[in-house]
Order: sequence, then structure tokens, then C-alpha cells
Amino acid sequence: MSKRMKKYVKNNPHFQDGIKNPMYGKKPWNYGLPKETDNKVKKLAEIKTEKFRSGEIVKVWLGKKHSSEHRRKNSLAKRGDLNPMKREDVKKKMAKTLKDRWLNDEEFVKNMLKSFKNLKENKFEKDFEKICKESQLPFVYTGNGSFWIGPCISGKRRNPDFKHVSDKKVILLNGDHWHTNEDINEQVKDYENKGYKVLPIWQSNWQKFKEDVIKSVKEFSN
Repeated sequence: MSKRMKKYVKNNPHFQDGIKNPMYGKKPWNYGLPKETDNKVKKLAEIKTEKFRSGEIVKVWLGKKHSSEHRRKNSLAKRGDLNPMKREDVKKKMAKTLKDRWLNDEEFVKNMLKSFKNLKENKFEKDFEKICKESQLPFVYTGNGSFWIGPCISGKRRNPDFKHVSDKKVILLNGDHWHTNEDINEQVKDYENKGYKVLPIWQSNWQKFKEDVIKSVKEFSN
């Protein structure tokens, strides 16, 4: 470093902060490596990214909390065609991977069950629970992971939103944005295979025809 540069560094506070960095003056990890190394690293990163998107690798996100800014950026990055869950091949691979992990990965099952304990009731669930109490309907909230069924024929374990206090009956509250008919039909088959009667309730029906839905719940409870 020239004398002029040394003087500039000495009098510049930004450079002084940089000198305090423990990595200051150390060679970068790829120093002296051939240029092909960068291309190999880039290629490996692309392969891993594609495996995440295809569902071959399931990210371990349980128990982690992200900032609102991180969630916002993550949401923007997965909109439209970039959303991996819009690809049929991804859905199938993801389903197979999750099924295998539910059956064979004890640590995964442990983390999944643990994560549900931190869930809080959403507005739909709170509203429904309030009606159950006011109308003395024999259903209790179990969507917090307090009650599980499985492994089921799908290979998954199921956690219903509400369960009858004495009979083998469960109620599934389904947000129209988060669930599909295919998803709910799979859940119904799993519960019925275990001897449970199931009443799915869509949020849109609850909002538009609440009295009719409450009537159907009363009939279902008997």
C-alpha cells in the first residue's frame, strides 16, 4: 500500500471500521483457486435450488421466526409462475417426500408436532368456537395440536380443527385461499379410514350462510 493510500485509510473513519473487522487483511476463501471453481459453486447452488423447488428437499423451517421484511420479500419472490406449488410435478414430489418423512423421520415428526403447539386460533376458528359454546355444541378446539390421528392411509398424520367430546366425529374449517377440494377430500378419506365422521366447513359458506351451517353442525353432533 502506498504512503498516500495509508494516509487516506488512516484519516477515513469508514476504513477504520473495516480494519476492526476480524476478517480484515485475510485472504478470501476462493483466493488462488481457478476460475472454474466459481462456475462449479454456481452450478451446485442452482442444483440445490431446483431440488428445493421440486420438493426433493424439504426445508427445515419449523421453530424459526422471520422478520416482517423477510416474509414480505419471500412472498414477492414466489408469486405467479415463480410459485413452486403451482407445478404439478412439484406437488407430487413434495407429497411423496412429506409422506416418507412422516413415516420414517422421527425428528421431523417431533418438530411438526411441536410446531403446532405454538399455533393460535384464527378469526374463523374463534368465531366457530364461540358459537359452539353459546349453542352448547359438543365440539372442542383441537387445531393447536392437542389431538392427532395417524399415520393415515395417505401416510400423513391428521390434526382436526374441532373434535366431538365423546363420539368419533371431527370438523374441518377450511379457508378457501389455503385449501383445495383435492386436499380436503384426501383428509376426509384419512379420517373415515380411521372410523371418524367428518364435516368440512368452507369459510365462504360460513360467512354467507352461517345459520344454515350452524344447523348442519347441530345435526352432525347428534
